[in-house]
Amino acid sequence: MNFQDIRFQKHPTLPDGIQAILDFGKLQLSIVRTKYSYGGDKGLYEAGLLSDEGMLYLKGIWHHNDTVQGWLTESDVEVLIDKVCQNTNQTPKLVKIRSAFK
Repeated sequence: MNFQDIRFQKHPTLPDGIQAILDFGKLQLSIVRTKYSYGGDKGLYEAGLLSDEGMLYLKGIWHHNDTVQGWLTESDVEVLIDKVCQNTNQTPKLVKIRSAFK
């Protein structure tokens, strides 16, 4: 998936932020850019893998032992998506974002 294929939406809780969620079956990859995300104030992205159990660390996908990877360029996001595709044997689907808050 190319970065340009990702359709970001307004972040559901942060008015100046954007977010995209890619569904990989049992995992979802959340990609955000907000003024509070790692690198967001520099136009970079932060990503995290989610499952029913919460945030995940997957060896071989993250650079360090953390569930969130920050300071990602568009190219870094593409590499990350490719790694998750390889790890899950799934093609990502975009998920419509809605806030849990009303």
